[in-house]
Amino acid sequence: MNEIEAVAGFAIAAVVTLVTTPLTARLAVRVGAIDLPRDRDLHEAPVPRLGGLAILTGILVAALIFMPFDGETRGILGGALVVGIVGAFDDLYDMPPALKLAGQVAAAAIPVAAGVRVEAFTLPFVGAVDLGATGGGVVTGLGMVAVMNVVNFTDGVTGWRRVCARSRARRSRSSRCRSIAWTRACSRPSPPGPRSGSSGTTSIPRVSSWGMRARTCSG
Repeated sequence: MNEIEAVAGFAIAAVVTLVTTPLTARLAVRVGAIDLPRDRDLHEAPVPRLGGLAILTGILVAALIFMPFDGETRGILGGALVVGIVGAFDDLYDMPPALKLAGQVAAAAIPVAAGVRVEAFTLPFVGAVDLGATGGGVVTGLGMVAVMNVVNFTDGVTGWRRVCARSRARRSRSSRCRSIAWTRACSRPSPPGPRSGSSGTTSIPRVSSWGMRARTCSG
């Protein structure tokens, strides 16, 4: 595959994915695969799931057109098909983490068994590292599973930031309200103390209703 074929494959995969996305969205609505908004999510309205099926379709179509249909390609496409099915079932039934991890490991094992593995690489200050066929297969499989979970681990990170920002804003507003309230309360003129100058009694600042209002600012 040359550069032109790579760009053409990317374009075809993008177009196929774009065309099939509305179809998978309709399918998700029909079968009830809807992602309801949560506090850590970015979306504020229900969103159809099963978007991975559209991406999988685009990849399969482009790969079948431009990639050689050898053993490694079949292994890669077979693993992609399995992980796509696992993702679709997770969108439909919210699979337990252990079962989903087992599906991801099975999907990664297919291309590794077909010969897709990293057996040697170079590290700075270390030099060449040769893992062999077995070690390379294990490391490659673990790397594939890790990449599969990147989206799961980072899902809603911006949403979490938004939640934390709101929490900090509430705390800041609460502290600011209390500070303003007590400043106003303590800056009011104090009632005069005893008129006898020799008593030396210190006057106590009058606390108005502003001091009590500080409790309601945090709500």
